[in-house]
Amino acid sequence: MLIKKLRDMAQSNLGDEVRSAVLNVPIFCDEYERGALLEAASLAGLDNVELVNETTAVCIAYAFNTTCSHHEQSSENIVAFVLMGYRSTQVCVCAFRQGQITILATSYNRNLGGRNFDYLIFDYLKKKFDEQYRTVKDDWSTLSKYRLLSECRNLKERMSVNSDPLPIHIDYLVENYNLDETMGRREFEDLSAGLLKQFRTVLGECLDRAKVKGVDSVEMVGGGMRVPALKAIVKDVFKREGRVSLRSENFIVRGCTLKQAMSKACYAIKQLQIVDNTSEVKTPRSTFTAAEMNRIRDFEASLQSSPSYQWVNQRLCAHNRYHKYYSFVYGSD
Repeated sequence: MLIKKLRDMAQSNLGDEVRSAVLNVPIFCDEYERGALLEAASLAGLDNVELVNETTAVCIAYAFNTTCSHHEQSSENIVAFVLMGYRSTQVCVCAFRQGQITILATSYNRNLGGRNFDYLIFDYLKKKFDEQYRTVKDDWSTLSKYRLLSECRNLKERMSVNSDPLPIHIDYLVENYNLDETMGRREFEDLSAGLLKQFRTVLGECLDRAKVKGVDSVEMVGGGMRVPALKAIVKDVFKREGRVSLRSENFIVRGCTLKQAMSKACYAIKQLQIVDNTSEVKTPRSTFTAAEMNRIRDFEASLQSSPSYQWVNQRLCAHNRYHKYYSFVYGSD
């Protein structure tokens, strides 16, 4: 239903029928997860769907960036990409040379992202609050936890630009008790020692697999990479200062768009040859038989005719009038 709604939004903006799409997936998605995504896209009415690894999409976007267009240079340029999102970390080392992208190595940690640092601050402050007010230890509501977690995210962002101890204050966090604490960058990095070690391991694994003497540049993608300690580890491992050449939130979507454009003869765009030398190339496998897919389509058709579905759909359409950004890359034949 989600992909179908995104397809409807794309058709509404294009004014034309959408039958093909490029969808990005993390490199750690296995064959069955990729197969399930393709089947979901088929149920949504998309006949021609291509899956692209997020690291590959980033490489394509980087190759077309005017400030670092290595695909036109005769000499080989080795670039490392570090992607840290909310839930996972992905690393890729690529070689760019005259219209060709060669993916030399990849690595990942699917359970290391920006949220881990948020939860670390959350657990630390919650423990101090419980120690100060022992009578409210078991009175935490969902709203109280949400308020604290939101402030933890805000505190992490503030510590990224300020190394001094910073205050955190929340009125009436639990019952009539307020939270008044301080945390500095040094204290935060000490708490994050375990996570930082995991991050260093992911970078080291990718560099070892690439079997290169060094890299020419390092690109950082994702909001999680704003933490200064992570930037320092990137510089220490790759011996290069990490940088951001394009807006991080558009990198993957831009790469998928360019990948779709390269597959369409109607677009005058330079072609790139993509060579993947890693073991992360996965062929999607089906999780349903043809008969099961037909039964699912019949069930979906009956569901869409129900009053409950129509009621929800009307409200989603009203909401989507204000929803201007969506990570869905489309194309029409």
